[in-house]
Amino acid sequence: MARLQDAKDAAENEEANAAKAFAVSRLQEAITTGQPYDAILNNLDIDVPAALIAPASQGVPTLQEVAIAFGEAADLAIVETAKTGTENQGWMDRFLRTQLGLRSLTPQDGTTPDAVLSRAEQAIRDNDLQTALAEISTLPDVGQAVMADWVATAQTRLDVTNALSAMLAQ
Repeated sequence: MARLQDAKDAAENEEANAAKAFAVSRLQEAITTGQPYDAILNNLDIDVPAALIAPASQGVPTLQEVAIAFGEAADLAIVETAKTGTENQGWMDRFLRTQLGLRSLTPQDGTTPDAVLSRAEQAIRDNDLQTALAEISTLPDVGQAVMADWVATAQTRLDVTNALSAMLAQ
């Protein structure tokens, strides 16, 4: 009788572990694809970090969506920072940046907004949001203001993925 009870307990424990693993797998997939995941969280029997709970009902933007939004925000930031004339730039460079929004797409050295945005964009291509956010924080105030919505979106994605990693490491 005791062996049967032990076998039953082991089977129930194994079933619970399999259900938990399946739910965690679904959670990872939902976060990766940007889908809402609040229903999945409700079925987890583990402590869920607050960073995962807040955006659960709408989901978090995918890395691709973050990258697309970066390009749009960076185009505006380069124009706005060029208008302030904080860079040591010639009239032709200023014209190309303010009128056409031209910016470097390959990583550049230096502290100009163009160089900062080029390195941030490369970090995004490398799926390194932490580095991209650090680069953006070095922009002049006008550039940071233009990038504020993107920064909030990227920070949310980064917080969620970090919280998920920490939760899985437990």
